Amino acid sequence: YGITACGKLLNKWKPDISRTCTFCGQDETHYHIIYSCPLVSDIWQCLSNNIHINLSLYHIAFGIQNERNLNNIVSQIAYSIHKYWIIRTNEHLIASKKDLKYLIYHDLMFKSKVVKILQEDDLSDLLVSGAQWINGMILNT
Repeated sequence: YGITACGKLLNKWKPDISRTCTFCGQDETHYHIIYSCPLVSDIWQCLSNNIHINLSLYHIAFGIQNERNLNNIVSQIAYSIHKYWIIRTNEHLIASKKDLKYLIYHDLMFKSKVVKILQEDDLSDLLVSGAQWINGMILNT
C-alpha cells in the first residue's frame, strides 16, 4: 500500500499538490482511484449487474473464489484503470468516463491479440468478450 501516486499521499510530501480528485472533488485515495470514484464506479457496478456478483474492492484485489476467467477480466480492468489514472495528468488522456472506457476497451483488445499469438485461445476470447462489454458501455454513455 501507499505506492500509487494518489493526491492524498502526494499532498503529504508536497502541499501544493491537491489531495482531491480532479474528476469529482473527493479525497483521492487508493480506494478512490480503483473503486469509488464516479469515473470508475459505474464500470464495477455494470460488471456486478452482468455477473450477478456484488463486486467489492476485496474481489478486485484478491479475486472471486472459483472464478479464474472472471478474475482475469477484473484484473485487466483494474490494471487499465490504474495505468490511465497514473498518466492522466501528464497526458490529459481522460476527460470523461467515456474516454476511460475507450482506453480500457483498447487495452483489452490489444491484450487479446497478444494472448492469441501465445495460443491461449480461451483467454483471448475472454478478453475480447470483456472488450465488447466495455464497448457496449461506451455506446450507452
